[in-house]
Amino acid sequence: MAAPRRLAAVLSLIATIATACSTGRIPAYVAPSNDTIESGTEMTHGDDGQYIYITNHSSVPIIVTGLHLTSCENIKNRCDPMSLRVRVVPGGRENVATVKPDNPSRAYSFRFTFAWEQARDR
Repeated sequence: MAAPRRLAAVLSLIATIATACSTGRIPAYVAPSNDTIESGTEMTHGDDGQYIYITNHSSVPIIVTGLHLTSCENIKNRCDPMSLRVRVVPGGRENVATVKPDNPSRAYSFRFTFAWEQARDR
């Protein structure tokens, strides 16, 4: 008789786990932080510059409030700090700037920093 009870207990546990893993569960809150907000660059579609993008891996929207290009070499863009108001939804990615060379026949390079804040509305 112990074997049927054990089997019933295992089946009950499996049913409980399956129910907990169903699509109706409440999503976890992931706070926006420097660990969950990511940036990068990729070539433009015409290969004539680079997009600067921000990805939001948190569960709340953020606003990218500023961008500053630094260490600029052969860049058409101004390297002054820029004010921005770009909303990035949870799990989303937005291009915030396009950087192009001043002289396309020469190499170009740059670095950048950005500022962000959590969006006030949800």
